[in-house]
Amino acid sequence: MGAYISRGTCKSAYGIEIDCEVKKYSNGTIYKLGNTVKGNFEGDGDIAGIGIFGTFIAVTSFALLLSLVVVICGMIKHRIFPFQRCGDGFTLTTKTTPRSKEKIKPGISEICQGMVLSCSDAQIFTGAAYALTLRYFRGCTITAYHYNVVANLMLLSCATHLMAITVVRNYWEFAWLAVLRVVCKTGVFLFAGILLSNQNASEEYLFPTKIPPMDSTNSTMFLFAACFQSKDTNLATTLDDSLKKGNFVNSVVLSTPGNRIEGWNKYLIILLWYIVAVFMEFAMFIRKGNRHNGYRKKLVAAFWRVMVSVGKVTVECMYHKDKTKSQPASSQALAIDQVQAISTATEETSEKRTIRHLKCIGQYLITIYYLIGIGICMWTVAASGYYIGHLKQWVQDSGWLSKDDKGVNAENDATSFGQLVPIFTSGLVAFTFLEMISSAMSRRRDAKLQPSHEISDEEQPLPSPPQEPYKYEYTSETKPVLPTPSPEPVEPSPDEIAVAPAHQPSRPAKHSYFPPSPEPASSTNTEPLELASSSLVGSPKPVTVQPAADESGSDHQEPGVSNRRMFPY
Repeated sequence: MGAYISRGTCKSAYGIEIDCEVKKYSNGTIYKLGNTVKGNFEGDGDIAGIGIFGTFIAVTSFALLLSLVVVICGMIKHRIFPFQRCGDGFTLTTKTTPRSKEKIKPGISEICQGMVLSCSDAQIFTGAAYALTLRYFRGCTITAYHYNVVANLMLLSCATHLMAITVVRNYWEFAWLAVLRVVCKTGVFLFAGILLSNQNASEEYLFPTKIPPMDSTNSTMFLFAACFQSKDTNLATTLDDSLKKGNFVNSVVLSTPGNRIEGWNKYLIILLWYIVAVFMEFAMFIRKGNRHNGYRKKLVAAFWRVMVSVGKVTVECMYHKDKTKSQPASSQALAIDQVQAISTATEETSEKRTIRHLKCIGQYLITIYYLIGIGICMWTVAASGYYIGHLKQWVQDSGWLSKDDKGVNAENDATSFGQLVPIFTSGLVAFTFLEMISSAMSRRRDAKLQPSHEISDEEQPLPSPPQEPYKYEYTSETKPVLPTPSPEPVEPSPDEIAVAPAHQPSRPAKHSYFPPSPEPASSTNTEPLELASSSLVGSPKPVTVQPAADESGSDHQEPGVSNRRMFPY
């Protein structure tokens, strides 16, 4: 595979005899490469097809755009932008209001992170397919042109994986799944490094990597790649040679140092940043385990002890130095600063203030780390996309490709089976988007059914005590406060109970639209009536109802007139 495949290896291990003969005219123009004659070169749409190239560019560019959205959302949340007020310059402000607690998850940033992870997962399988194909099936028969295309497609895949492991904050939410992803992506990085490592064999012709000029007639781009490879070179030797003190700048600045495949310098930078990203993700994994009692909590506590001791000497001194060099402010601004200083001094200690300053500086460093990773990926996508696009254009105009009756070569037809599979596989990103949107909508619906105010931990009510608390033993120092039992009901005295009046039958009510007719008074007794109920225990004292007086103020009532007031119509 890659640098481990050579002309001799193909003959001894696979029994494939490779024709590496180059035939030229007398003027130096090449007309035959191996068994391929100019104008009869068969294109391979499964490797260099327009559908494959478009899918890789689209998925990687989409992941790059989503990564930018994630970083911008994080900067807005933590007030990193200069136009956002940050108090004393070290205040890491986040939204902790009750309204922000009711925010429905996942939000915009979480949805974008999930889709970036989905793009990376989709390209893991595509990269594995290329690795198996070139190692066991096409390693001896692939041409240098297709080899260059595959190497740069793998470089695009590495850029997508780097974005996923850099910007996705919940990468280690499921530890075993994250470990599986890291192992698979590390394998993709190793395979891409093998493809991009030194391909020079001790032969007359070197591996063609640069895009030839449009009028070139002596390019060996369509010769088998195994003709240029040597079994004596490997990835470890090439990396050691490139990372030496004298060769590192040359390996990074130049695109093909030592005639390596186009993109070796970008691969070195991506590989180094990928190693940094793996260590950063491991540190975040330890930090997220701080809520549980274990080795991760101890490591976090030890880390903060060291950082506080160092921060008191560096960060606090820088902070006070900046405050002393500041310009004099108005009296109102000074008064506000004094109030803030008093409140800060009364609420937080020196250690907490140092931790707050360190967290704010750490957030700035994390933002720079995100931006550097995205910048590397953006550079890789632009350079590799430009290289593959212009190389395909040169091949199409070179006159070597065979065309059908309609004048179209196989690489420009995106309807082949090998190109449709990656195209539809990239549709998994859309399913991930729909799944996260559905989850957000269901959570929003559930949140509307629940009360909007969430009780904090301090406001959580104590559990109801048992009915007989004396039968339970509490081992904790602080015992729950039990409610005072209600007093037993007391029977009322005979003086408080009044005799109910004798029952008098009443006429059944008749529904009518007319006012009721006056009834003759059954009695002229004007003494107050006493209402009481002997069946209710603990009822209030009897209530007296006085008869209504006439307009003159006297209690005299004419016979035959009821005490009830007429219903006015």
